[in-house]
Amino acid sequence: MHLIIYFYGTGKPFGTPEQKTSNPHGLGQNFGISYSPTMGYENIATINVYGCTHPEVCDAFLFPNLRKFAQRFVDKLLSKEKNTLSKTNLEALKALGIGIDTKNSSTDLTSNATNSEIESITLVGYSRGAVTCFNVAQELNQVAPHIPVNIVAAEPVPGNLYAFPGSNAANIADCSSLGNLQNVSVIIGAHSAEDNVFIQNAYFSQIVPKLPPSINTNIILTPALTHQDTSGMTGALVQVELAKCLNSQNALGDGGTEHVDLLQNSYAERYQKVYEQSLEKKRKLHYPLAKKMQKIFGLDRDTLLKKHKETQHPSPLIAAGYELDSNKSLIDWWRKHDKKIISPHSALTKKLIKEIRNCNINKKEEVLSLYKEAESWLLKKAFTSTARYENVLQLRNVLYDRLINEFKYSKSELAQISSELQQKTNYFAAKWQRAILATGPLTKEAKGSLAVIFAEHAKESPSFERERELMRKIDTWATQQDHSKNPKLISTTQLFQEEMKKMTSALYPKQANNLEDSPVAIRQSKSD
Repeated sequence: MHLIIYFYGTGKPFGTPEQKTSNPHGLGQNFGISYSPTMGYENIATINVYGCTHPEVCDAFLFPNLRKFAQRFVDKLLSKEKNTLSKTNLEALKALGIGIDTKNSSTDLTSNATNSEIESITLVGYSRGAVTCFNVAQELNQVAPHIPVNIVAAEPVPGNLYAFPGSNAANIADCSSLGNLQNVSVIIGAHSAEDNVFIQNAYFSQIVPKLPPSINTNIILTPALTHQDTSGMTGALVQVELAKCLNSQNALGDGGTEHVDLLQNSYAERYQKVYEQSLEKKRKLHYPLAKKMQKIFGLDRDTLLKKHKETQHPSPLIAAGYELDSNKSLIDWWRKHDKKIISPHSALTKKLIKEIRNCNINKKEEVLSLYKEAESWLLKKAFTSTARYENVLQLRNVLYDRLINEFKYSKSELAQISSELQQKTNYFAAKWQRAILATGPLTKEAKGSLAVIFAEHAKESPSFERERELMRKIDTWATQQDHSKNPKLISTTQLFQEEMKKMTSALYPKQANNLEDSPVAIRQSKSD
């Protein structure tokens, strides 16, 4: 049995479905329904737990002791053997006095979970409920370390101004020693301090605990005006991350990947709808400047904003501080950021600066031409990490944003341009060979045969069949290598294939369904 435990956020009355935590468009949408026996998931049980204001949880609004509740919750939830639930009847669980919401824990535990051994536990929560997830994970690591634990924490708000000893923030600040964790997704709302009153800005700071470096960690930044934002984007994103966790535990069966893809598409549609609604209200959905964003315990705001790339957003994220002021020219924008760099300009950069100086930001042909120049620069410098690379990357993002939102270019049109430039610069061949060389030793014959594959690929005109054939050849090549000497070879091949598949699908959307799964990925899945 795979167990999902969902912890409500603070709310009245007690975080019930009328709150954001579980309304149809909010955070907990269909948690008790999505993975019920009626949907074909007989191996999944779902338990919903009220928020901290409930008398059986913490009975407190301002200073709830979430750690103490977690200790009591785990102690009463699990059997003495720590392998099964202590009670398999929902009413019996409710009688334990640990805040079980039987109305919304829709899975019939009596019929499908009696004496079933728990294979994995996925903890899901919003706000203080998300903080509770980490407290419960700590307790599970003490009493049942053999059970794999996943966490989906949405906007975890401990409710502290400072992380003083014994506070909810301090209690979960360091989770790096938890050996039971496997997958952790933390969804951070990019709340602007300017849009909040003082008490919200001070006491609604979110937290990202220190996590084990070996686990699968996903820190996601999503724009939200306030912690109480009810657009439904966070809720849809939680569903995606929950499905990924369950699929990683093989809890969703053969259709797991398809189920994840369906939810990802649903999230993308929701994001697009909310974005368009924001434009209609003349209030663009935005990521605030780092200095104007609420603080985050355990995470640097500036680093988070600069590193984050929200692929579902209608345009790439323009990092904090790189926005184009409508009152300034593009060359002024460039000088502002480039003056901080002391290294001299290369010939390639001098050519780019000349294009920037001559570009009229209001003429789409000139903007498109500069976009191509910036994209080409980035591809040629793809394997460097410099401050100037970041400046050119943000220049490209500014131009992309203008081409999409001002001049109405389609994403597929810009994807085609990128593909043609990648072909000219031999980008994928260089990236692949660099990645492969880092996996382990290769024989001279292996290196030579790999070079031949890309050389032959470069001779052909771009087409769907050409890209698909490249993926097939790489698969064949990878399976012929000695994996004992290259333990990272399979995972590296999979990552490369995923990037190729994503690019090919963007270029040839009508034929995307004809891209079969990588044989290497299938073989790895079976071996696991």
